[in-house]
Amino acid sequence: MSTSRGATRVGGYASRRVSTGSARARASASAAPASPSRRSATAGSRCSWRPRRSTGRTSATWGHVDGTAEVVGVRRIGDDWEFTFSLPDALAGYVVEKGSIAVDGISLTVAALDDEEFAVAIIPETYDVTILSEKSPGDPVHLEVDVVAKYVESLVEGYLDGR
Repeated sequence: MSTSRGATRVGGYASRRVSTGSARARASASAAPASPSRRSATAGSRCSWRPRRSTGRTSATWGHVDGTAEVVGVRRIGDDWEFTFSLPDALAGYVVEKGSIAVDGISLTVAALDDEEFAVAIIPETYDVTILSEKSPGDPVHLEVDVVAKYVESLVEGYLDGR
């Protein structure tokens, strides 16, 4: 079984397509553009993630959905954007200001945080190449919290349970 490079839209999210077709079909699929197109909802369309040059910064998210939230606000600030999202109670303990959170698979830094919401700052490049530019208040999003926070909780619970 081979994986084609084409992406399809499923429920508003870009997803990978698995192909078991002929060698010609696989060769054709491998020639698909690697970078997202801004006007197409087919192969190469805007997506949640795309390969990028390493900045040396790593985040500890793995692509698992921990919960869902809602876009609360979208505000343009100069050339940048600020997105505000609801914060589910079940995930609130794992989210910290300046920590990582993945929104629809896009690893972002929490810029502001309160009991019910969190905000992220979005630079023009991130806005242009991800599906964030298609989001409006009221839209649902998938969230993944920083896995390091989950490990810390697990270790602390084990330590406290062992007393």
